[in-house]
Amino acid sequence: MRVDVTVSHGDWFNSWGSWGRPSVERILDQLKEAGVQRVPWRTMFGARAQYHSKIETVYWGREGGGGIDRPGNEGTARRSYDLRQWDPLPDAIEAGRERGLEIGAWYPLFEETHFQLDVSRLAREKPECWVETREGRTRRSKLSFAHPATRAHKLGMLTEQLDYNPDYVMLDFYRETQEWEFRRQPSVEVDPSGVSIYGYEPPMRDAFRALHGKDPRELRNDDPVWVDFRVAQNTEFMREAAALVHGRGKRLAVRVRSLRSMALPMPWWVSERYPTDSRRGSFVDWAEWARQGIVDDVVLFMDNWDLFDITAADVWREALDARERMDGKGTLTIGLFMFDMHARSALDACSQLESLADGAQRGGAEGVCLLESNNVHAWGGGIGGGGRKDIGLWSAVHRITRPEWAGLHI
Repeated sequence: MRVDVTVSHGDWFNSWGSWGRPSVERILDQLKEAGVQRVPWRTMFGARAQYHSKIETVYWGREGGGGIDRPGNEGTARRSYDLRQWDPLPDAIEAGRERGLEIGAWYPLFEETHFQLDVSRLAREKPECWVETREGRTRRSKLSFAHPATRAHKLGMLTEQLDYNPDYVMLDFYRETQEWEFRRQPSVEVDPSGVSIYGYEPPMRDAFRALHGKDPRELRNDDPVWVDFRVAQNTEFMREAAALVHGRGKRLAVRVRSLRSMALPMPWWVSERYPTDSRRGSFVDWAEWARQGIVDDVVLFMDNWDLFDITAADVWREALDARERMDGKGTLTIGLFMFDMHARSALDACSQLESLADGAQRGGAEGVCLLESNNVHAWGGGIGGGGRKDIGLWSAVHRITRPEWAGLHI
């Protein structure tokens, strides 16, 4: 079974402190050793680019970097993380190809900050792009895809990343809820019916009025026509993005949340106190994107925090549901968060990871994708893990990726 492993270079830097091309090779050597084939490489860390973007500000440390990170957010290591003199993305793509790995440009385009005290350049300079509630309250950490400036900016960032010639692109529509922002923004994300409270910014309202002859503020927030219209704005953007990506001969993947109703269990996402789903809560209908051929790969992340928050049966049901919704189009990968909140043994975690991969395979998924890969490495090995030695969860990854692996017969 295929195992993809995401890489946020800054997270590995915080653990290892290594830098430059050698740090990239060290990460990719570990992944190659474990049998990994595809590596979504992070290109945007909330408010800052992790490549040499000419459109957005490049990531550099808290000292002199505008106080970007919230206090206590790995402050010492973050202060030293300065990408102005070195661009890790071309090294990752080149070193990956040397090792037979597919390196994807993983672009989290649905958030303008990531537990940070600052937002992206676009959000700072164009507050008219901020999403808006029915009452006119705005949120600077999330932008409206109905606004032409937002779409042009995101497509410009995508073009920049395609110019690096990655093997594929993964657009991230999963990350969007930020506890730090909710200290001063509306304290909820969705209404009691599970529909996002946002989408009332002027370009969205004007376009709806032109099509339907009504002001959406006169409708219920969960009115099906109004929900469908907000969904359509993101779908139209995805058509533009797909034209760019497919025009370069690349595959387009999306990282998304479930279309089954659920309430997020993550401790800081209390803002989503009502059950919701990708379509109602985010206006992201990834199943429709797959059915229309807009996207090639769906990377569906489970809403787990700790690795043990879910069972193989949970994963199996999620994969079965996704496969049915996609109507046989595209490929499906089940994403898993790899945190350990209770200091469990690496042996127990290896068994759990194999069990979840088994559930994904039995549900019809082609692979699993592991997020927070530095945690894969650090299980049982403390800071820095064990390099290329058999430590952490790499042994389980290696077993899953072997052609003869047939699951655990759960």
